Amino acid sequence: MRDEIAAEQARLDRLYARLDELKEEQITRRARLAAAEDRLCFGRTENLAVGRITLMRGDEPLLVDWRAQAARPFYDGTSPRLLLRTHGRRVIGIDTGPSFDADRTGRMPDIVATIQAEQDAIIRSDPDGVLVILGGPGTGKTAVALHRAAYLLFHRPALADHGVLVVAPSPTLLSYLDQVLPGLGETAVTLTTLTENAQSDDDPPIATLKADLRMAGLLADVLRGIQDTFPFPEAVAKARAEPHNRARAVYTQAVADALSAERQALEDQIEADVADTLAAAGIDQAVEDDLRRLGLAETHDQDQNHDFVRSTAEAWWPVLSPEHVVETLYADPHRHAAGRLTPAECDLLKRAPGQPWTTADIPLLDEAAELVGADGQRAYGHVVVDEAQELTPMAWRMIFRRCPSRSLTIAGDVAQTADPAGATDWADALRPHVGDRWRAARLTVNYRTPAEIMDAAAALLPAADRPRSVRATGVPPWRKTVTRSELAAITAHEAGRGGMVAVIAPDDRVAEMAEMIGTRNHGPGADLTAGVVVLGVRQIKGLEFDSVLIAGPAAILAGPRGRNALYVAMTRATKRLGLVEIESVERGEEVSRPSAPTSAGVPPREPRSGTSRGGTGHG
Repeated sequence: MRDEIAAEQARLDRLYARLDELKEEQITRRARLAAAEDRLCFGRTENLAVGRITLMRGDEPLLVDWRAQAARPFYDGTSPRLLLRTHGRRVIGIDTGPSFDADRTGRMPDIVATIQAEQDAIIRSDPDGVLVILGGPGTGKTAVALHRAAYLLFHRPALADHGVLVVAPSPTLLSYLDQVLPGLGETAVTLTTLTENAQSDDDPPIATLKADLRMAGLLADVLRGIQDTFPFPEAVAKARAEPHNRARAVYTQAVADALSAERQALEDQIEADVADTLAAAGIDQAVEDDLRRLGLAETHDQDQNHDFVRSTAEAWWPVLSPEHVVETLYADPHRHAAGRLTPAECDLLKRAPGQPWTTADIPLLDEAAELVGADGQRAYGHVVVDEAQELTPMAWRMIFRRCPSRSLTIAGDVAQTADPAGATDWADALRPHVGDRWRAARLTVNYRTPAEIMDAAAALLPAADRPRSVRATGVPPWRKTVTRSELAAITAHEAGRGGMVAVIAPDDRVAEMAEMIGTRNHGPGADLTAGVVVLGVRQIKGLEFDSVLIAGPAAILAGPRGRNALYVAMTRATKRLGLVEIESVERGEEVSRPSAPTSAGVPPREPRSGTSRGGTGHG
């Protein structure tokens, strides 16, 4: 092995030497070359070295970018491959396959060295249209979607001009994966969540109502109702062809035209009627009075008349904010929603002005922004949506608004849908936007969740599509009832075993559980790189930890889509899983050895021996 490492080190030295030369020669590419510094070359076949960029010396390919067509033999299983373990510029080991024994770091790693054949096929599939990546827990949906974005940027350089948008359901997941694409040298990427600017969550019945597609038509009705109060209906009708704020100029011109026409008609009438009796009848003064009433009194300064008309019409057609439109609806839904919502639904929607915006409000504000033509709504060349099963019908409208080209990579699993208004069928979710013009690709191998944990979790959703776990640890999940002090002791014990520990709690008990175990690292702003973190069930999507303690599984199970939520929580663990209920009264007992699982959702199992069956990629 020492000779093999020395040979690989010599090859790696040659690659880094060429990299250093290029850094000096190609100043404009220096940032991209610097991004390739870490794990420049991560593997090879007999005749091919594969890494983060392509390196040439003349016509000789020293290193092939993993996204290039020439790199396919490294991934498609047609050639044996070696994986290099490196530290800086030094080779420290050679493997024939990835290991899953390493502790989690709190950040998603890239998987360029360990992409498997079924993953590679999806990454390199047709770049056009809408692709839905399906797969159960631990199959690597997120990683594949992100690497597909890097692949598209490599093969379509013009895409960088329009940018790629990556959407995640929570800030916690966003912080977990935000280094993947920069680590691959891709900077033309914007990462965001749908919860940005949200300060709270609605109760499930209210959130579900706000997620309903009827809200789109309702907001349009609200805006029309506001516009119906403006004078000159004919001008209003002309202006409605444009978003509200951009239509102001149309309305102003239409009002000016209408007033000018009215004035001209009045002058023509005056001229046609008994013109020779006008002076005697004092009609000139009457005309002047009529014109003054219309704001068009004769003046020697026609520009003054024009400015008066313009300022008056602009006052009649004010600039509106999205917030104003939504607040108008909420202030009196019985008035604005009659015919679209039931009286009971109107009661749910009603709220006083000035309340904090909720997660379910964000897609409505975006819808209103589209209606009024607010600034700042950027479109992208490609959109990646992670944990897409959580998107509501109104949120899908928000997503597709960002991608006029309808080029999207969507990763999700409807068996993991926890939002009451989330997706239960991909065709239903996508049909309003692309009809049947979408395709699906499925990942079938679970690289993250040990078989023992997956067996227990599968009891919650027996009808769900279950991926094949490639690992067994011999450590079955356990369940017991503990006191508050015992929870702290168990958490400390798990932390002492190494790796990342997550305590997953019902959303309304996160702060309480954090206090029990004595940590401030909890909630949306938690540091995932710390040893122990306390998260709610809404915040754990897409994450993974060495050890997971689910505190209060019965309460999670009793919540909206409780089986789905508990299924997700249980499948976050890569090594160890415990489910604990908290007693309200301290018993003062010593912490006992975790007992075997005994409740619904975690059926009893006898411990079984087992070792890793070999790994083939990151989940």
